[in-house]
Amino acid sequence: MESIKITNQYAGERIDKICFKVLKNAKKSFVFKMFRKKNIVLNGKKIKGDERCALNDEIQFYFSKETFQKFSAGDTSEPEAIKNQLPLLQENIIYEDEHILVYNKPKAILSQPNGKDDNIVDQYSAYAKKNNIVYQDVLDRYGVCNRLDRNTTGLILIGKNALALRNINQSIKSHQVDKRYRAIVLGRLDATIELKGYQKKGRDNQVRMVSNVSGDYIHTIIHPMTYDSDEDWTLVEVQLMTGKTHQIRHHLSSIHHPIIGDLKYGIEDKNTYFYKKYGVQNQLLHSCSYTFLHIEEPLAYLNKQQFIAPYPKIFNAFLGKGEAL
Repeated sequence: MESIKITNQYAGERIDKICFKVLKNAKKSFVFKMFRKKNIVLNGKKIKGDERCALNDEIQFYFSKETFQKFSAGDTSEPEAIKNQLPLLQENIIYEDEHILVYNKPKAILSQPNGKDDNIVDQYSAYAKKNNIVYQDVLDRYGVCNRLDRNTTGLILIGKNALALRNINQSIKSHQVDKRYRAIVLGRLDATIELKGYQKKGRDNQVRMVSNVSGDYIHTIIHPMTYDSDEDWTLVEVQLMTGKTHQIRHHLSSIHHPIIGDLKYGIEDKNTYFYKKYGVQNQLLHSCSYTFLHIEEPLAYLNKQQFIAPYPKIFNAFLGKGEAL
């Protein structure tokens, strides 16, 4: 028999959700079967799965040690693909404390693991191991709170424990964060533009505007900053009011100001020009600042704190030193 005591991080959460996290390698149907057969109980009593755990409650798993190890997050085996992951780059860490790590993600790195490519989650795992950040409890976990496309650079937030993950994700979900991006787009923009609408992803993995609520609602505010008349591009700051797949890239393309270097939503001959002149290989989109408007304790010390990620080198090739963040 294995048991887990509920701490502050999980007090108030449904027991089925906790068990899904503990038995991450098991199917949900298996977990509910274990509820019915009383192989998983709460404080020694049978459960249905919708009960909420209180502080110091105890979940008992009447499994053999081998079975629990097989299904639990305590399985320490690693896919071959992630064993060789390099840790996070120290020079790209913007901020770190016991709850959160703020990282300036380079291009060509995924936010989440896919089993083979470089990604932030596995690089943090390597970083934690290198710096003796130990995760022993089966419920103790970390994760990425916001996602960026593979070739979008800038701020990634890593919750270093379950409580931090939950509080940060709740602030994001309730729109209690201010997220700003910078992009270099084709054409001239002279005034702030507020864009609202609906988008839907197609089978080709591209998103398109749709005229009804069958799609995802998107809301983007675009502030022009600098215009270059010689090459007809504008540096813009983008305020992301919602956060949907390819939202900024698609919204800018929909108003005929695609991001330079965007291979999916951009203009091919323009991308070719900027590739030959500056070496642009991907969209010039950078998550530049992140401010918590409200976040609950014990992370309330982050309220009103702004994190800023410096531009990648390719931006400076366009902007020079005069537009440094």
